[in-house]
Amino acid sequence: PAAAAAAAAAAAQAGDDRMVHHVQLLVDLGFKLATGPVEVLRPPGLTFLQHTLKMLSRVEDPLLPGARLLEQYQAQFVSALRAALQPEVSPLVSIAGVNLATAFMESGMAAGDSQVMRRLMDLLTTPLANWSKLVYGQYAEWVGVRVRVTLLQAQAQCACIDHHGGDELTASIVAKAHKPYSSMLSSLWCALLQDHAVLSTQPPAVQAAHRSPLLGAADEEPSPALAAAVRGTYAAACPSVLDALGARLPPVEEMSQPGAPAEPLQQYRLLLECAVMMLQDSGAHLARCVSASSATPEQPATHKVGAACTQLAATLAAVGHLLAPAYLAAGLCPLPVCTDLVQAMTGAVQGALVPLAWLACRHSHAGLSRHLLGPLLAQATLLKQLATSLPEQQQRQQAGQALAAAFVECVLAVASVAVPYLATRETSEAAPATPGSTAGPEHLSPLIAPSSTSLRAGDTPTSGSGASSTLATALSETARLPLPPGSSEAGQADQALVAALVAGQVLLRRAPPGLPLVELGMPLVQLGVRLLVSGQPGTQLTAAQRFLDSCMGTLAERVAEGVPAAAAAAAAAAASHGEAGTDPFPHTLRTPFNTADADVDVNATSSSDAAPLALHVIAGACVSLCDTAQRLAESNTLSPQDPAADDAAAARLASCVSCSLSCAMHAHAVLSALPSPTTTPALLALLGEGSGASAAALAAATQHHVESSLALLLQPTTPPMLRQRALESLRVCIQECAALQQQQAASPVSAARLAWAQQTFSTLGPRCATLSHTLLCDATCSAEATIVAEAIKVLLAGVSLVPGGQAGQEGVFRVLVPLLVEAAAPPQPLTAVPMLRELALRLVTSLPASPAAGTAFKAVVGSLPAELKQRLQGALREQAAAQAAAAEVAAAEGAGSGGLGVGGAA
Repeated sequence: PAAAAAAAAAAAQAGDDRMVHHVQLLVDLGFKLATGPVEVLRPPGLTFLQHTLKMLSRVEDPLLPGARLLEQYQAQFVSALRAALQPEVSPLVSIAGVNLATAFMESGMAAGDSQVMRRLMDLLTTPLANWSKLVYGQYAEWVGVRVRVTLLQAQAQCACIDHHGGDELTASIVAKAHKPYSSMLSSLWCALLQDHAVLSTQPPAVQAAHRSPLLGAADEEPSPALAAAVRGTYAAACPSVLDALGARLPPVEEMSQPGAPAEPLQQYRLLLECAVMMLQDSGAHLARCVSASSATPEQPATHKVGAACTQLAATLAAVGHLLAPAYLAAGLCPLPVCTDLVQAMTGAVQGALVPLAWLACRHSHAGLSRHLLGPLLAQATLLKQLATSLPEQQQRQQAGQALAAAFVECVLAVASVAVPYLATRETSEAAPATPGSTAGPEHLSPLIAPSSTSLRAGDTPTSGSGASSTLATALSETARLPLPPGSSEAGQADQALVAALVAGQVLLRRAPPGLPLVELGMPLVQLGVRLLVSGQPGTQLTAAQRFLDSCMGTLAERVAEGVPAAAAAAAAAAASHGEAGTDPFPHTLRTPFNTADADVDVNATSSSDAAPLALHVIAGACVSLCDTAQRLAESNTLSPQDPAADDAAAARLASCVSCSLSCAMHAHAVLSALPSPTTTPALLALLGEGSGASAAALAAATQHHVESSLALLLQPTTPPMLRQRALESLRVCIQECAALQQQQAASPVSAARLAWAQQTFSTLGPRCATLSHTLLCDATCSAEATIVAEAIKVLLAGVSLVPGGQAGQEGVFRVLVPLLVEAAAPPQPLTAVPMLRELALRLVTSLPASPAAGTAFKAVVGSLPAELKQRLQGALREQAAAQAAAAEVAAAEGAGSGGLGVGGAA
């Protein structure tokens, strides 16, 4: 029973209990097939052992912690390999044996056993000594080609084990076995890559004229049937061969030295060109497999899709080794090649991974989603590696503009697979009614931002206002298609999203000066908003919030840096279009991110238009986020029966509030660097010729929208949890801005953000005080004590933010201290809430000792009315008495336990 329980626990950890329980049966079955007398069953038996090895090689032995489950079956695997790699076996057995041998070594099953490793390498390298004899005249032409290519693939995989971190013993054995054949292997690997390029990209006439030592005799013309039969074998072998050839390049230091031989660098760049071709070919192959599976979605060819995904992931891993940080930092990879690689990655995502994601979503195929996430994570990891490792100076070159544009497209594509889009049903009658319908994804249109919403900045948003057409409203009208993987696969999707977002942030920070920042930043800000609306709480939502805040901050800083050079042009444009008028909010604030409906070309805008257009982008994000938060509050669907949904809604609202506050802050930072008022043709085209719009009015409208939305969120009709999270987000924002006090002399942008925070607190601080006072005067205050606590913390955070020194702090304390008295000692017949009482008394006793605010606090306490002082002193006396009583009880308990110990000893 104990052994069975341990085995069951290991099975649960492995995720496939039936396989673990029957591992002995699986190994015995594969071994008997692989070594039996029936020749036709031997290749399937070897393949069966290979799949068993890949599936269970990492599973821990339940009866021997620290050991792997399959280690006890090493003898069966070695015996099957010895029988399969004999010279006299049939070519199909030889192919299967070579594949099993490389899988066996890659799994680490032979690590530490030098005898087994030497025997395996001897068996694998023996055919190299008899290469000319690898001819199988009695078989079809393609059989010999597959044997040779598979053998070279195995040698490349062994070389990769040596180069990429195999244990020291394995690496030394592989290197020693390959040493006599080093030149031969390099030549044959190059021929393999050349063959693949010809067979995959050239017309039949060129293929017929091609000659290769792998395709047969030098005087034999390869037939079209041969090319079709071996193309898949070549494609599967190329990633390992590319990796092995890259491992044989000289060290980066030697290649990058002045006067170094040109041949290694030329070879490196030829390998990069092969990498581009292989990425395109792998993506196209996966797209064909997905298309074939889409024709029969109820029974997709999962094994073919999985093999194609594995091939694409292997290709991306090999490319990642070629684009190691050392190569990129040395500038060995030209920017045009990097651009081609990123475009090839984007093509693979859009042409293969996106259709595969839709297929997995629509028909709930968890197997397909598992295959999908491998290449997706590899794509995102490589994208992050490129963005973070390319030298900043190189990215800012003229050629960096094309690379930046390709990067944006790839980041958007990867994120759309990691976190599927919200999709709205089109008005067409052919549109599907549910996510599970069989119609293609073209019937669902991605919704990133509201198509239109009209809200005058002077209006207070209310339920049923014009915001009903916004993205937030669409939440209840969309058909979201989430991926159906388990927790481990969901973790891979989160990792892919985080890596892609990091690449996007780095890209925006290092954007070349000649590239319009608004054009580059608009889709990234748009992506951040979409992720906040559609991402899952946890990693996705946190990453989206940080990404959006980073993008807006970078956009604001970069635009503000470029304003002085364009100040004259901006002033001239403002003079030519007149002033904004006397209305402080003269225009209608709208949220569309794309400017297709506006008579303006973002690409053609001058540098003087960059800051106003950036304001427009930030304002659009702000409105969408505020409306999303309002929709969550107005839905009022929180219930004790579904705490997970409640937490998700609260987390989403907190993220939206935090980012909307950041939007207003960054808008103010951009405005502070502009001449005021600034009105440009591009801004007028976006907001309407009759609006008289200026950048100042646009920033003011954004600020007013944030404040109005927060006021709505703090109303009693909003669920308490959402009110608490909104206040918490406001407090964190104020605390972060208060930390900028020390930086304001060094950074004008920081000074502008600090000024914005002071203005925001002066507006929202009184609302928090009013909310706290109203709840403290309510007999049911205990039900919403956390809201009062957060409101008090907001006021406390504002103490270190307000201008005016001690006088400003005293102004905040005149509001805060009476609230603390109400919380610690409420008037009759109200009773104190223990949590609020403890918070208030802790602040009252600690604030006098504060170096920054102690003097102002004591001055305000000293000026309190006598009645409030008496109540506060009574609460402090009660607290002191309770603490003394608790200390006496603790001392008595300690003395009693000590006495018992002495008595026991006696």
